[in-house]
Amino acid sequence: MKIKKLENVNYKILNNFSVDFQDKNIIVLAGINGTGKTTVLDFISRKFDYSKNEKVKGNVYFQNNNSDIIEVEYDGSHSFILRNLTAIRNPIIRYSDANDPADKIFYIPAIENRNQELKSSIVKYLKFLIFKKRIPPLEAYQQFNDFLNNIFAGMELSISFKELDENEEVYFLNSFNQDVKLDDLSTGEKEILNKIFYFFIKRIENSIILIDEPELSLHPLWQNLVLNIYQKLATEYNNQIIIATHSPHIISSTPNDNLFILTKENNQIIAKNFNSYGKDINSVLLEIMGVQYLRDIEVATQINKVKNMIFENKFETEEFNREFDTLQKMLENDSIELGFIKLELLKRQKKHAQNQQN
Repeated sequence: MKIKKLENVNYKILNNFSVDFQDKNIIVLAGINGTGKTTVLDFISRKFDYSKNEKVKGNVYFQNNNSDIIEVEYDGSHSFILRNLTAIRNPIIRYSDANDPADKIFYIPAIENRNQELKSSIVKYLKFLIFKKRIPPLEAYQQFNDFLNNIFAGMELSISFKELDENEEVYFLNSFNQDVKLDDLSTGEKEILNKIFYFFIKRIENSIILIDEPELSLHPLWQNLVLNIYQKLATEYNNQIIIATHSPHIISSTPNDNLFILTKENNQIIAKNFNSYGKDINSVLLEIMGVQYLRDIEVATQINKVKNMIFENKFETEEFNREFDTLQKMLENDSIELGFIKLELLKRQKKHAQNQQN
């Protein structure tokens, strides 16, 4: 099942919020801080978590494999009511806590240590290969490594799986050929293992996976590739993955129909599709993330000050000389930007001299 749409959500900063995800298996939510990206994920998680003993206001509509639209509502007594809105007689199904939609929703917050769950899943997988499939340990280790490398192909991981010891401790080899426990891997390596590999090794299927800030601690190269891996997880295992992100790399690699930008309009959060696929990072930062300056603010301010003085023909003053000298020191590592400013200055000086002669 996939979440097709949310409707009339009233939760935290969301006020009568609605969004139609259509039939997408990858959804990326983006926007500036305070526009409710994480709140949307939190709402979906809370909506189907009756252990909190609360009814969260808002409608959630699912789409099943038959393209039926199904409304799911928690009835307040450890049971869910499913209404098939596209069926002729509008049948109602009641799911108890033994068989409910909550079992198919996984929420991974921005910061969460899942190392123990990941380790247990790896141990279980290796035991299955060795004891159930009767594969020799070294061959099982190689199969596990092949599985790992296939998932993260192109990401140039600096680790590889080594072995499982007699105490069921999981060991990897780092780029220095040193033995490293799972807990001692780099933060970025643990992030991709916990937020991506965990779902592959657990074979999470036919589920809805909510991921908050998957880019945390990831190098920009990995951020560029991570969405492709989530797409693989969605396609091969029939999952729907909903991501909340601040990463311009993830945003620019998201197909247009899969990206929803959350913005504030008239004191209300709204979601809009946005075409950003293939845009350069600077465009994403300016147009979507609301970034005012692409440089250090002091440097950007100095550039604007000097440019304005050039445009206003104030380049023959002592003040301009001081400001331009300051800028040249700031931009000593950016010859391109400095070159454009000098070119504009020479053009203005030449035009100014011609005007004086006439």
